[in-house]
Amino acid sequence: RIESFVMTPPGGLGDWSEGTRLLQFDARVAVFAVLLTVLCALLGALGPVTRIFKGDLLDPLKSDASGAGPGRGGRGGGLASRKMLVVLQVALSMLLLLSGGLLVRTLGSALSVDPGFPMDGLALVTVNIPRNVMKGEDAGSAIYERVLDEARRTPGVSSASLTHVVPVSNLTRTVMASSLDRRDEEIEIGFTSVAPDYFQTLGIPIVAGRALDERDGEEAPRAVVVSQTLAKRLWGERPALGQMLYLADLTAPEVAEKPFEVVGVARDIRTASLMEPPGPLVYLSYEQRKHPRMTLVVRASAPFATLAPALRRSLQQAHPDLSILDLVSGRDHLARGLAEQRMYAEVAGLFALLGLAVAVVGLFGLMSYSVSLRGREFGIRMAIGARPLDVQRLVLRQGMTLVVAGVLAGFAGALALSRLLAGMVYGVQVTDPVTFVSVPAVLAAASLLACWLPARRAARLNPTVTLKSA
Repeated sequence: RIESFVMTPPGGLGDWSEGTRLLQFDARVAVFAVLLTVLCALLGALGPVTRIFKGDLLDPLKSDASGAGPGRGGRGGGLASRKMLVVLQVALSMLLLLSGGLLVRTLGSALSVDPGFPMDGLALVTVNIPRNVMKGEDAGSAIYERVLDEARRTPGVSSASLTHVVPVSNLTRTVMASSLDRRDEEIEIGFTSVAPDYFQTLGIPIVAGRALDERDGEEAPRAVVVSQTLAKRLWGERPALGQMLYLADLTAPEVAEKPFEVVGVARDIRTASLMEPPGPLVYLSYEQRKHPRMTLVVRASAPFATLAPALRRSLQQAHPDLSILDLVSGRDHLARGLAEQRMYAEVAGLFALLGLAVAVVGLFGLMSYSVSLRGREFGIRMAIGARPLDVQRLVLRQGMTLVVAGVLAGFAGALALSRLLAGMVYGVQVTDPVTFVSVPAVLAAASLLACWLPARRAARLNPTVTLKSA
């Protein structure tokens, strides 16, 4: 599962993500983990070894001969330390379960966010044309025009367009921008180049003015569409239509002196990530700012499983040097954009389940050991009138007392470490009531089962047989 996170590129990027990994093997971390494991094993064995060398070898025989119970010098002398370990295990399990629950809730909250455009029926195809081909006889947009023509002729396709940066792909291209009346107050904004029909294909409403279309060609006046957030930041309550926008261009500083006219305002969308609020964004005409690597966005009525191979065949006819770097459905694109959050949720959930298993097994082992040591005590209790149900309740109460102590310690630890998770959660509070109620309930239910099994065995003891054997 982790391998899929490492090998899968973010959606709509193609090999832009080449050389980047969410996870990678680190020898220093591996060595540290091995040393830490060995150290924990040595510390765990230190207590029993010390007791063996410092104790009197005749104590167990004396204890057995006298029928001593779990007293200080008897076989139960180590129960106090074992109880502390169980409380610690429950507390750590509580911490892991709370962390895993918060991250799972974060993933669910992110998946429910509206990106600003419908994803059903959307397909994204990242294509690349070598730069030497772009500079040759097919320079300009001729090749991509053929790409669009072939895509639109594909059965099931209703509309198609191009964009340089795909929304919600964990990637943004930024540029410094300023308005005509505030040239010295530059702000950093996102930008992308788009072809005609882009807003129609993605389903992004134009709230004022018009979309970029065939009128915004290479020789036409420079035109842009801005997002609502950008329009508000630069011009406030004034109409954005007709305003002049300056964009810095590091590759050609003289270009910054040529402003763009705002011809439309588009509704805000999530740009980099579903977990980030919509930022200021400007859309440029592809004819006026070309790039050899573009992503084809397709709106289709056909299922993606039948659309994908048809699109591949169609695009291969556009140009022999055109390469398809990535082809993904809209829903899969969103899932890729949350790959990091999904990895955190699944890894944290896995460790939480392992922690829960360790705590439950440790509690079961302690209570079973305690019952085996206290057989004579339980026999006496039942001989003088205690009912089996009373014995069962006694064992359950003692076991669940340890669980309550561990849960309270886990709560305290979670509140103390809440700042560490604050930057990883979205849409939920670090003290999310649902998580902080459901996790103790799950832990208590599992712990109750771990205590009930030894308690049932204690309640089934035959006092006559138990006292004779003692």
